[in-house]
Amino acid sequence: DLSPYLEYSKMLTQRLYLQAGLRYQTTVVHYRDLLNAQNDYTVPNRGLYPNLLLQYMLNPAKASGIGVAYRHFFSLPNYGYYSPVATYLTKNLYSIGNQRLKQETFDEAEVNYFLNRDWQFTYRVRYGRNIIQIMTYKDESAPDLYYTQPSNVGSRWSHYASGTFNKSLFPFWRTNNILYLRYDQEQMPGRSVQSFSVGGTSTHQFTITKMVGLSVAFSGETARQQLGYTLGGRYELDLGCYASLLHDQLQLSLSLSNLLHSRDRITMRMGDTTEQLRIDLSPRRRLALTISYAFSAGDQVKPVRTESAATLSLERPVL
Repeated sequence: DLSPYLEYSKMLTQRLYLQAGLRYQTTVVHYRDLLNAQNDYTVPNRGLYPNLLLQYMLNPAKASGIGVAYRHFFSLPNYGYYSPVATYLTKNLYSIGNQRLKQETFDEAEVNYFLNRDWQFTYRVRYGRNIIQIMTYKDESAPDLYYTQPSNVGSRWSHYASGTFNKSLFPFWRTNNILYLRYDQEQMPGRSVQSFSVGGTSTHQFTITKMVGLSVAFSGETARQQLGYTLGGRYELDLGCYASLLHDQLQLSLSLSNLLHSRDRITMRMGDTTEQLRIDLSPRRRLALTISYAFSAGDQVKPVRTESAATLSLERPVL
């Protein structure tokens, strides 16, 4: 892998901020079969991937503003999709990899509107091309023999809209809530699917004393349908507590994740009349204790404030 990049950022005016970048990515996969040299292969993937972010403050006093972002990015094929070794599923059907696979590429644009410090609205659209789907072909070497193989034959549209509310309702209670709607559309030769889902998160932090507090977080999403399978609806409830000691130098945090949670359910379609249901029964509850201690090394360590802007992967751009 080789991935050099350039990035430029500047406050063009007192209210307008620009960030632009360009990344060159090259990834070359080498496979060597020491038992059969005919299975050796080399797969290169290369491309240029730009990104752009503009943020304009409409009203600095109210923290009101708008941000527009764009990025072009990629996703490499699963390593197993390249396998040159045939795996028989039945006597008339086998699966085999494809060394001609290309990377999936995506274009994503996003608009963020900040009404004030409490409310934020987001719309994001993403288009993916060369999406890998498993196709079935007839093997011409024998009658009644078929094989499955991954191919870059699909495309995907995704629309996402959300509203975020972040506020201190009382001196002891701070809340952050996100409600989102998403619409996905996938296509491949002979098939297409559309899916609409609703989801959100709700996080609440309660201050008991100046040094001790509690947190409660809930998240959930309705079922989502994709080509080949359906993801079942999900929900999670997390609890936590924290303490700040020794004049805020010692931080303690105890979290219990997935105290209440749904089972991961995937319904896979095996042809026109057969479905396979997979349920993850492994326990998902996790207990984590985090301890951090902050100290100063004297005048040799000086705090430095850096200016930065959010990328598309962050929910709270810097204004």
